[in-house]
Amino acid sequence: MIHRENERSEHQKIRGVAYTLTIEKQVKAGAKSITIVGHSMGGLVSRLLLESGVFSNEPWFKKIISFIALATPHLGAPLALARILGMDSALGISKSDFKIFANNPKYPTAYQLLPAPGEAACWDISVRSLPALDIYDSKVAARLGLNTSLLKRARYVHDTLGKNSAPGNVRYFFFAGTGHGTVTRVNVGIGANVLTSSEPDLKGVERYQ
Repeated sequence: MIHRENERSEHQKIRGVAYTLTIEKQVKAGAKSITIVGHSMGGLVSRLLLESGVFSNEPWFKKIISFIALATPHLGAPLALARILGMDSALGISKSDFKIFANNPKYPTAYQLLPAPGEAACWDISVRSLPALDIYDSKVAARLGLNTSLLKRARYVHDTLGKNSAPGNVRYFFFAGTGHGTVTRVNVGIGANVLTSSEPDLKGVERYQ
């Protein structure tokens, strides 16, 4: 089964994922076992379903035997921060439009893909020592113009997944591609912000580990 895309309210939102995945429907239709495959953000959503504890006592939960994550940013992605700040464009979507979409509370996905607390993904290049900035700190968030309510939703994701509460009945398989260029750091300066990116390995072949 493939899925692509305050604590109580977040639990309620996760509960909707169960219906999206139609796990219960599949089990009622006679499925003996369920394997969940999640790509990118879908891997995080699937892990929330498995690890939040919301569904542990559901009759169908024990039917899930394996979970496969493909190119899932388990600790978040600096690229998400770049797009939230309006520093990156892709797929015909302009930087300014990315910023508008990402900061709309109706579409929290970009914030939920932010680097986890403790990940040095944002640096202050206006200071000689180049200190890492904690984007979850209220002062830093205000400086960057981040939405505090959406930051809370991002922290919920990482706090939940950081508990290492993988169910014992589910085998996990993580596949990560290499050779793909992406944003690795957001550098905040005076008057201008700059991205640091890895270069794509165009000669290499996509590999999975």
